[in-house]
Amino acid sequence: MASTRKSSLTDHVAAHLAPHLPRRSHILIGLSGGIDSVVLLHLLHTLAPRFEWRLSALHVHHGISPNANDWAQFCADLCSRYGINLHVERVDIAPLRDEHGIEAAARKLRHAAFAAQDCDFVALAHHADDQAETLLLQLLRGAGVKGAAAMPVLSKVEGPVLSRVEGPVLSKIEGPFTKAGRPALLRPLLDITRAELEEHAQQHGLSWIEDESNADDSYPRNFLRHRVLPLLAERFPAYRETLSRSAGHFAEAAELQDELAQIDAQGAVAGGSLPIVVLRKLSAARSRNLLRYFLHAQGAPMPQAVQLEDMLSQLLGARGDASVCIEYGGWEVRRYQDRVYAQPQLGGFDREYSIVWKGENELFWPALGEKVCFWQVMGQGISLAKLRSGKVELRLRSGGESLRPRNGASTRSLKNLLQEQQVPPWQRERLPLLYCGDKLVCVLGVAIAADFQATDSEPGIVPGWASGLRQGGQTLLESRPQNFLISNHYLERSMAVERTLSIIKPDAVAKNVIGKIYSRFESNGLKIVASQMRHLSRTEAEGFYAVHKARPFFNDLVGFMISGPVMIQVLEGESAVQKNRDLMGATDPKKAEKGTIRADFADSIDANAVHGSDSAENAKIEIDYFFAPKNVHSR
Repeated sequence: MASTRKSSLTDHVAAHLAPHLPRRSHILIGLSGGIDSVVLLHLLHTLAPRFEWRLSALHVHHGISPNANDWAQFCADLCSRYGINLHVERVDIAPLRDEHGIEAAARKLRHAAFAAQDCDFVALAHHADDQAETLLLQLLRGAGVKGAAAMPVLSKVEGPVLSRVEGPVLSKIEGPFTKAGRPALLRPLLDITRAELEEHAQQHGLSWIEDESNADDSYPRNFLRHRVLPLLAERFPAYRETLSRSAGHFAEAAELQDELAQIDAQGAVAGGSLPIVVLRKLSAARSRNLLRYFLHAQGAPMPQAVQLEDMLSQLLGARGDASVCIEYGGWEVRRYQDRVYAQPQLGGFDREYSIVWKGENELFWPALGEKVCFWQVMGQGISLAKLRSGKVELRLRSGGESLRPRNGASTRSLKNLLQEQQVPPWQRERLPLLYCGDKLVCVLGVAIAADFQATDSEPGIVPGWASGLRQGGQTLLESRPQNFLISNHYLERSMAVERTLSIIKPDAVAKNVIGKIYSRFESNGLKIVASQMRHLSRTEAEGFYAVHKARPFFNDLVGFMISGPVMIQVLEGESAVQKNRDLMGATDPKKAEKGTIRADFADSIDANAVHGSDSAENAKIEIDYFFAPKNVHSR
């Protein structure tokens, strides 16, 4: 079928990408060697000079086909001709094959490889035919609205990250483990058909490889592609467009479900846990929806309907003092102290493990599959001078440990401290203990020994988790009010230190209230660690709000954001994302609580003074959109 587009495919993709990709972005192309990804590579290579994009490519070597080595070599030769760096990631599907099947296992490993890449965007070659096939497959599997939603042009990478380390990892790989932050997934070909890609490849003399498995109708997708869709095309030639439209409706319904879950949660999802009482008071349908939302927010896979029903039954049916642990899909859902937690299953660990700290910014802690970070902060945490008196080492519990948590307090057993702080039992044996010589100095997230606490006038070291004391979505300390045994300064750094993006919009800038809004941030414990005033271009505004592109208010929103200068800042502090959203107030100023920024400074829902990131994951994407890492400084 010949293309009916009036513009070239290259110009069409350029127009499609311009709103989403800032200039000088680093785009990594998922390159299988098939026609779809070869055309995508050609298109982006052609457009890169125009937009100053930096390109690289990733080929995931599954080792399934006897031709897998030849495919990797083909991709290497192709990238060499284009002058593009290629990384080949070798994965082993054997651990996942029996549980998930070949296709799903390979897909999980690919996405885990994408999540580990150090780039701004991972570009994938999904097209209109893939979109239609995916929707039909999801419906045939009995998917809900989220599963049947359209593949978006721009999304975040979800799921595990490939890693070399032992523990809750998806697979061993040959290749580097990179960063904890994740790139965004970009699908620029979703409105382009397979036939149009084939036409482009022929016009430009492109070559590609053919995966022999694509002809095997025993795979459900191939069965649909070869036997079902040709019949649909005869009777419903526009099926791609109509199915894509339906997928869009499902996506909107999924958004509404999430908004309902946020209302039902009532701000009670704290520290990566959910109170049982919130689930108990909802109808069955709404409690299922909230639990699904909670699991998704922790990064857990979606359970099947029967699993979800059984999960709710166990969580709600257990006695008040009972501890429940439900295992599924490599994850654990637990009930403890009348709250629900979710985390990846943790493997065995070496109880004799220890590691010397030599001043690094971060160290990996295998027992929890997490990174420990060390911040230097004046007058907070552990006295840096006193740490220099001996070898500093992280160890595991061996039993019988004790420390004096504050001046004037008596020495306490670590066992009692952990119980009083309500550290979940499954975490207690895995916590790192920081020693200086033979003296216990700090139990991460629990207490600092009084003799080692920094004074107000000296530099201190604050250890904490890279994810803000979170492991698999749960914090190690309960976040409900309690009498902590360490200073509030330390908790601010170690409990849930986050960064979030804030934008003071044109209406508030015009009112000259930037200083007043900044005062709100700082008086509530949010530090401004980067800022800039800018007059956004249309391209910048459309790219930033690309997630709303299909919504009816998109053009008005973009027009408003480019109507005058804005003030953009990165805020840092404990639970910064939620704290900033609480300070902002409801989207509609008329519904915002008195004393919030929008209630005091905004005029309408369309000119509502401020923007704030809605999650830690989106905050990372939004901060990277406006600020280079070297321009963000903790203080």
